[in-house]
Amino acid sequence: MERAAYLKEIVDAYQAEVWGEAIFSTLAEQATSEEEIEIWWTLPKGGGWANSAAGTARPRDSAATIKSMTEALPPFLTLHAQLQAEGPAEDRRELEFLNAHEIALQEFATRALAGGGRDSLASIRAFLSR
Repeated sequence: MERAAYLKEIVDAYQAEVWGEAIFSTLAEQATSEEEIEIWWTLPKGGGWANSAAGTARPRDSAATIKSMTEALPPFLTLHAQLQAEGPAEDRRELEFLNAHEIALQEFATRALAGGGRDSLASIRAFLSR
């Protein structure tokens, strides 16, 4: 991958992380059940790079956000796998981390959409314990 394209993809990935953490934090602040509060506060801890930007995003609701995650994450999974495979050797550790993060989020979203509740966090918790 050409260096300029690589750097652009890294910046785009960072911006997506900031957006994701803002969504998760905002949902946590709006949650009314203990289960939802736990889920939405756990997800920002599993963030790849960014500090929380809570309050900057206005998610529709938990179910809609989870559904949109299952639809939005596949291109990021492809991109992060490509970055990990083709990125500079000196960045491989961070790129592996970023890729593992996206995989964990996809597993969470798939389980949550199927009604997994707190158990949906298993992949995120495994990721956090690395």
